[in-house]
Amino acid sequence: SEVHPPAVPPCATTARYWTSCRPRCRTPSSSTSRSTCCAACACFARLSARTLEALALACTSFVLPAQQVVIREGDEATCMYFVAHGVAQVEIRRSGSETRFVNILNGAYFGEAALLAAGRRSATVTTVTACDLVTIRRNEFLGIVQVAPELQQVVEEMTARLEQHAAEGP
Repeated sequence: SEVHPPAVPPCATTARYWTSCRPRCRTPSSSTSRSTCCAACACFARLSARTLEALALACTSFVLPAQQVVIREGDEATCMYFVAHGVAQVEIRRSGSETRFVNILNGAYFGEAALLAAGRRSATVTTVTACDLVTIRRNEFLGIVQVAPELQQVVEEMTARLEQHAAEGP
């Protein structure tokens, strides 16, 4: 099952899709820092300050210790994660017995397909070091899309990239 922020926290696609962003987000506890995390990600970098703040207010931040599973392949995908600080590892199983591991570093994100549609996780992500994580749930994200039309282009770009990577395989 997915790890959720305190009280409740998940879509991995393929290794080529995880986008590293500038590691500018060190302390995700304030909405300003969460906004910086959102702005650091390529998919949100062009958004207005107002939309970034709305995203930040919808995000939740939390810390996980090393060797903690964040999301597990096959689990329901409900949210996207940003790695504010730390290192996580993606385990992607390919056909046959081959497994591929990809590190996710400060400023990177994973699980973005969960923002677009209900589905299952396609990989397992585990923390390598203690990680400060920021997450946004699909319902909150889609609510912001309704009032911030500029996010519609982000949704269309994410959809196109996910479809392209799904066609290419892991």
